[in-house]
Amino acid sequence: MTDKEIDAFKHRINVKAWKARNPEKVKAYKRSAYLRRKARLKQAKAITLSPTMNTPRKSSATETTIMVASRPLTLKRPVQPAFAQRLAAIHPQLTALNTAGKTQADAALALGVSVPLLRTWLDVLGIKWTNVQPRAPYSRS
Repeated sequence: MTDKEIDAFKHRINVKAWKARNPEKVKAYKRSAYLRRKARLKQAKAITLSPTMNTPRKSSATETTIMVASRPLTLKRPVQPAFAQRLAAIHPQLTALNTAGKTQADAALALGVSVPLLRTWLDVLGIKWTNVQPRAPYSRS
């Protein structure tokens, strides 16, 4: 051990010994630290927010159905009109890739999008992907 490490170790021992000799002071210090934290939280909660921050933003998501091959398809949640048009255009390609047995990564690459976006499309459209390859578990070594 270096001299610095030895000094730090001795200091820790001295602090523990002081705490053992002065439990009331330790308790008072912990209590005062607790009260300071509590006061800071109370002060933070007391800060008033502007009226625009308190009101929720209105969603422009209004479309709940799309037309695919001249049939209505109900979406899982309302989406914006532009996104609904994109879903209507992409639905035939998604179903073709799904029936072809492609993985989600391959389908995302073929469509030129990311895998999370593909999963969002599948979720909104309610499509169950058939070729899902689960990741192998982490090794425990």
